[in-house]
Amino acid sequence: MTELRDIFAKMADEESNELCPVGRLLASFAAETKAAFESVMISPASTRDIHSELAKAGYKIGRDTLGTHRNNWCRCKGYYNDGPK
Repeated sequence: MTELRDIFAKMADEESNELCPVGRLLASFAAETKAAFESVMISPASTRDIHSELAKAGYKIGRDTLGTHRNNWCRCKGYYNDGPK
């Protein structure tokens, strides 16, 4: 249990500037596609439909991962608004 405590303590002290998988996907898009993707991510479109279109286009990303990013629960929360954490 001491190891786990030490791991958690280290995690609490570190800030991540890494993007989540959706953030990395966004960063890989051309400007027009990125703008359209950002728009649909904040729209009422369902996560299932967004996921389906990405899968059809050959992108492998989890539906839950999309939902996590849409809810700002991912590690890149704030990255696009305030820069890296």
